Amino acid sequence: MRELIPSKDVREYMEKKGKKLTDFERATLAYNYPGLSIEERLELLKEIMDTTQDQKLLGQIRERIAHHKKCVEKFYENKKGMMYVLETYDEDDWRPADWCYFASGELAYASGKKLGECFSIAKYRIFEKEIDMEKGGHYSVSNLHYDEKGDLWNCSSDEVAWEGELDEDDEERFEDAYVDLPYPFRTGDLVREVGCDEIGVVQSERTDEEYELFRTRAEKMRQEGHFNSYGDASIPVEYPDENGNFGHSHVLIANIEYAVPDENDPKREVLEYASLMLKKRCYIQEFQMVCRQMKR
Repeated sequence: MRELIPSKDVREYMEKKGKKLTDFERATLAYNYPGLSIEERLELLKEIMDTTQDQKLLGQIRERIAHHKKCVEKFYENKKGMMYVLETYDEDDWRPADWCYFASGELAYASGKKLGECFSIAKYRIFEKEIDMEKGGHYSVSNLHYDEKGDLWNCSSDEVAWEGELDEDDEERFEDAYVDLPYPFRTGDLVREVGCDEIGVVQSERTDEEYELFRTRAEKMRQEGHFNSYGDASIPVEYPDENGNFGHSHVLIANIEYAVPDENDPKREVLEYASLMLKKRCYIQEFQMVCRQMKR
């Protein structure tokens, strides 16, 4: 099985801290693994099924795999009275850029795969009598999303009822569960997401002592019933644009690794001074000066 935490730096820190993943946590990481098709993520779950002794988890994985299979199969059924809309997207804002209508999902998929870019297929019901638009009816009944290779990335369906023991979004299910991942990154560290070129600056705890205090408080809140989801296992990272202006994103801890800017990177000096300023090793004035220089 592949490493379920992409970041080598996070894996090494977890080993140092003696953190071991449960099968339940491994299933959550497998289901949310970045850059994999949904079929590849389900294969990772099947590998966990082969070794786990957690019967509760075993049942949940079986429910997820069965539901996914039904959703995809149902998508290509009931073609009479249905139409399929193939959509491509604008890479800048991820809004539909173009679309085309088909009588079957197979035709829509075959056409989309030839594009060599990400696409989605939405299935709509065709009405043969008047309806009350205020009560709905104009939304798709199911959607399949594909990457540029034609591999299924995600799917959603209102055609197939969820039949799991727990509700699909129940906090005790594995799909969106919080995974507590210790991390070595402190404020001012330069990092990137695994597999990405863009480098940013961490805004986190400043010292190991501050970090341990944060973890103690967070664990106490969880014990008191505060709910965390998978996306909460993230930290803010600040990224500069070409004008030296910074914006931030909350990046999943499992996907963060240390980074060193290339000598020819036009943002190198701004990143280095931002790091120094956050670590209180340079003046704000010095940081502002390199931002202005890069903008010019």
